[in-house]
Amino acid sequence: MDRYDLIVIGAGPAGEKGAAQAAYFGKRVALVEREPHPGGAGINTGTVPSKTLRETALYFSGLGQRGLYGVETKLRLERVRAFAHRLRELSGYDLEPFKPLFGENLFTRESGAVAAQFHDPQAIEPYSSDLVAAPRRIVLGKKSGVDSIRIKAQELGLDLSEDDERRLLAAVKERGAEKRGLVTDEEFLELARG
Repeated sequence: MDRYDLIVIGAGPAGEKGAAQAAYFGKRVALVEREPHPGGAGINTGTVPSKTLRETALYFSGLGQRGLYGVETKLRLERVRAFAHRLRELSGYDLEPFKPLFGENLFTRESGAVAAQFHDPQAIEPYSSDLVAAPRRIVLGKKSGVDSIRIKAQELGLDLSEDDERRLLAAVKERGAEKRGLVTDEEFLELARG
């Protein structure tokens, strides 16, 4: 069994600093982290930085802030996602799917305010998906509602009656629960035909 002078649980800013300091003074240190990357909540779930990025996005989107601060910029936020994608390719570092501005699932909904996301996006989005060139998507699963079924059917070119939508909703929920995951578009089409 390995022996350590110090075991640090959590590789957030304090954990990393504490472990580094102990190692600097010659101690044998183990740093334990459950997330795939060190950095704590700020890196792995986007807490404080997400608020900063959200406010930055709102500011640069022109929501009345330019006049207040008098600052004009030439930032192209719609290029952030492409840049982040290229950075992931080169570094092999996967970002959390809900990262602010460039997470792959940032504007993806399975449940909740699905209809609002498509019909009144500003009601639930801190900034427009257009600002960062991100697509809005519906995914289906056990938490889906009838609005999700309706929107997905329209997206896939299906014309469903209200009875068909409700029948399909029950089938989607059952399939999602069975597989413990999302229902693909192909599975949805199969259920719609069945």
